[in-house]
Amino acid sequence: MKVKLCLLLSLTIAIFVSLIPVNGLALAADTSSGNSQASFQQGVKSFQKQDYLQAIIDFSQAIQLNPQFAAAYSDRCLAYLEIDRLPSAIADCTQALQLQPNNIQAYLNRGLAYYRLGEYDRAIADNNQAIQLQPNEIRAYYNRGLAYSRIAAYDRAITDYNQVLQTAQLETEQQAEIYTDRGLAYLMVTDIQSAIADFSQAIALDTHNTRAYYNRACACHHLGHLHDAIQDFSAVLALNPQNAEAYVNRGLLYHRQGYHQNAIADLQTACHCFHQQRNLIAYQQTQALLTKLQQLLATHEPVFA
Repeated sequence: MKVKLCLLLSLTIAIFVSLIPVNGLALAADTSSGNSQASFQQGVKSFQKQDYLQAIIDFSQAIQLNPQFAAAYSDRCLAYLEIDRLPSAIADCTQALQLQPNNIQAYLNRGLAYYRLGEYDRAIADNNQAIQLQPNEIRAYYNRGLAYSRIAAYDRAITDYNQVLQTAQLETEQQAEIYTDRGLAYLMVTDIQSAIADFSQAIALDTHNTRAYYNRACACHHLGHLHDAIQDFSAVLALNPQNAEAYVNRGLLYHRQGYHQNAIADLQTACHCFHQQRNLIAYQQTQALLTKLQQLLATHEPVFA
């Protein structure tokens, strides 16, 4: 019975997109523009408080008072993104770009909306526009790298991640996420040593990075370093005891090393986690795997290649 050992965790959603109103907006002298600016600033405050519905109301008020307020559209787009109203986000950023074609923030935000909708070519196109307008815009490089990874253009993704890591002043956790994403790209092109180096760097920067531990375990498995893979899956489970996939993979590795009771215990725990998560398909697959393992152990036959 052959089993796919490691299921790579999905890539992260872009981490750099944040509320950055477009600079250079002039405050008009008339009363309506002044009120529009006040509503806009209130929207920024509401967004910073993570009150996204109120931010939408505030930005909408600014737009009602001044329909030409491009920054209000692009920032309302970002608020819509936060509550996963993606078509509304795209419509707002498109309107912002019609009013202000050089609105980098609108390209970034619309690109993220397209990314979340799975329209990766459009996401790449919007990030291309942002880079054309501002060649040092690291958010566009990172988000484009994520989109490239989604369409299996891993070499291009790695190039974009390199650009960010070489040029940006990043917070520690942000660096860890980018190293993890680059490691995933390396893993997908079977550059296993580079992948392990990146995952290790991510863990050195952020010891709670479960994605890095999980995928380093997968990389170690590719090299046949089963003990190291088990250690990394154990690190994942220490940080997140509900990670059912890590239990499945560690259980299979335990079995390959002859620790059969540990393997059964891990698969039983995985079944329990999948059941709690209401993941019926994964639960049934793991239960079938557990049953097969128990039956073959009873006959002393080998289970996995």
